[in-house]
This record gives sequence, C-alpha cells and structure tokens, in this order.
Amino acid sequence: MEAYSVRPIMEADILPCQVLVEGGGVGIAAEEWRVFVRRIIEWRGATGLHDEVHVAVDQRGVVKGLVVSQAIQSMLFGRTLDAPVFLTASAADEDGVIAALLGKLSERARVSNCRQMRIWSPGGEAWRRVAEKAEGAITFAGLCVNVMV
Repeated sequence: MEAYSVRPIMEADILPCQVLVEGGGVGIAAEEWRVFVRRIIEWRGATGLHDEVHVAVDQRGVVKGLVVSQAIQSMLFGRTLDAPVFLTASAADEDGVIAALLGKLSERARVSNCRQMRIWSPGGEAWRRVAEKAEGAITFAGLCVNVMV
C-alpha cells in the first residue's frame, strides 16, 4: 500500500491546507486562499484545463502536502504544467510526499500534453535529491523536468 494518496482538494481540506500555505510563505491571505480553493472546486471539470489543487494525504487522511498547477504555454519551454505552489508538511518523510505529488503532476502533464513541468519550490535538501534523480532536470528557484510520454 502507498504511504500517500494524492487527490483533488475538497472543502474539508481548505483549513488544513490554509495552515500549510501560511507556513510555506506563499503570500496569500487566508480569505484569498478560501475563495481560490472554493472557485477551483466549483469550476472543476467545467472549464477544461485550469488551475487545480491536489493534496497528498497519509493513510489517516491527514494532509501532508499540496500542489497548485496549471497547463500554460511558455515561450521558453512550450506547453508546460506550471506548479507555482508546491508545499510539504511532513518533515519525517518529505521525499515520500514530494514523490507522490510529482507522480500526480506527471500524470496531469501527460494528459494535458505538456512537454515540461515547472515546479516552484523554496528548495532544500529534498529538492536537491529530486533534481539529481530527474533526467534532464534543471534548477532555478525550483525544478524544471521533462515529461516522459
């Protein structure tokens, strides 16, 4: 059994994720976060490719990470899945949470016909390990990874 499952955010996740977003220094106010997520939930599937928020939860359903992503057209990278918010809450297994969220992003990138994933992250040792393992990855204030088709 997988240590984490990744699924679209639900109403019950808003507050636990808000705490994670505030701690991650994303720079979005609490009310803005709630409005954003509720709009994502309301519009999910109705408008084609748009922003999406996925959460990684442990076997007890506790949120351990989240990622916000959107398929965009980049002049530099072509069709890209951009993830401006990628946060983990698990110090004990940060690598596992990152791997679970990256798996979901890769799946979404392939479905969206994206050639690249651009993941913005504050960095850290776990990200350095991810960059070393990802073929063709380049780093900036985050990570850019080729999508395997």
